[in-house]
Amino acid sequence: MTVRYEVGKGIVIACAVVCLSFFLLFTFHATTPQQAQAKQYLDGISEQAPFFGDEQEHMVDVKNVLDGARIFSAIIIVLGLVAFERRTRFSSVFAGTVLIGLPLILVMLPWDVLFTQFHHIFFPQGNWIFAYNSEIIQTYPQSLFMWFAGIWAGICLLTGAALMKLWGNGNKKQIHN
Repeated sequence: MTVRYEVGKGIVIACAVVCLSFFLLFTFHATTPQQAQAKQYLDGISEQAPFFGDEQEHMVDVKNVLDGARIFSAIIIVLGLVAFERRTRFSSVFAGTVLIGLPLILVMLPWDVLFTQFHHIFFPQGNWIFAYNSEIIQTYPQSLFMWFAGIWAGICLLTGAALMKLWGNGNKKQIHN
């Protein structure tokens, strides 16, 4: 095995954990009645987007992004399972390092910058800025996204540590340059 191949497996395993953690967070988080209504729309259970006007347009865009993310995540998770089955000590430690390092790097960046850049990337049409007292902001306050980010970081840190500790000592296949 080459180091490049092992690094690739480690990256795929790490990406699979990131995708799976986001999927689990958005699937099982507790909701208010307003969030439950929006979640039914985002999950395809209801065809009526919640809210009105620009807020409703944003929810349609969010659904489109989430639909694409679900497909991408499913592919990455399957690839991650294959890579995990074929992992070596090196790929486990590399994946663990990525999963521990990513949240630690992101926590050093200002939240407002991360939040804004995320929205610029995924919602370039600009319909994601709302008044503080708008219904969508009251339903999905920034603190909720910060809570999600914290839970996600915890999942990544714990999974990274487990990969390094439990499986970093496991399969001792050799890697050749």
